Amino acid sequence: MPLSTYASKIEYLPLETNRNSVMEAVSDVDTDGELLYTFCKYAPQKVYVFDMQGHFVNEIDKNGRGPGEYTSVLDFHLEKDLQKTYISLVTADARILSYNVDGDCVREVNLNLPKRSRITSSAYISNGRYAIVTTSYVIDREKRQTIADSRKLTIIDTTGKLLYEKVLAISKPTHKEYYDRGHFAYSYNGNLRMSTGMESRDSLMVFN
Repeated sequence: MPLSTYASKIEYLPLETNRNSVMEAVSDVDTDGELLYTFCKYAPQKVYVFDMQGHFVNEIDKNGRGPGEYTSVLDFHLEKDLQKTYISLVTADARILSYNVDGDCVREVNLNLPKRSRITSSAYISNGRYAIVTTSYVIDREKRQTIADSRKLTIIDTTGKLLYEKVLAISKPTHKEYYDRGHFAYSYNGNLRMSTGMESRDSLMVFN
C-alpha cells in the first residue's frame, strides 16, 4: 500500500550524529510535535531526544540499580497529552519509570505483580492511563509442569491506582496454547488495541 494513502507529504529528517547520539537497534520512535524520541531496546538501553530539525538534545540513560534506574526495559512510552511530556519506561521488574526531557526521574510506580507473573506487553492509552498485560502461570511441583496459564489486562493511572482489570484468557497445557506469540498492545485515538496472542486462534480486541 503506498504511503500516499496515509500522508500527503513526506519529509526526511537527518539526525545529528556525535559521540553521544550514535544509535543502534532502534526499536521505537515517537514525537510530541516539538521533540523526537528514539528508543534503543537492546543494550545499552537508552532514549535519545532530538529537536524537529534533527539536532541532538539529550539522552535518557539510567542503567543501574539505584532509585530511578533500571537494569532491563521492556517498553517505551511517551506521555504527550498531559501538561508536560514525560518519557516512560516499563521495566522487567514491574515498574514504570517516568523522566523529563532533562533525564530526571519524576515518577516511579511499582506494579506489585503477583508471583509467577510477568509483563507481556504494555501501552500508554491517554489521560495518564496505562494498560499492562501480564501472563501468569501455576506450576505443579510434583509433576514439574504448568497446570494453568492466564493472561490479564490491567489499567492503572500514573499513581499506580487500579482503574480496570479483566482476565483475557485461561488455558491448560492440554490446549497447547502459547500466549506470547506475536502479542502486542497499542493505543490509537485513546482506544486500546491488542491481540490475544494465542497461537491457533489469535484475534484483535479493541477497548474504548
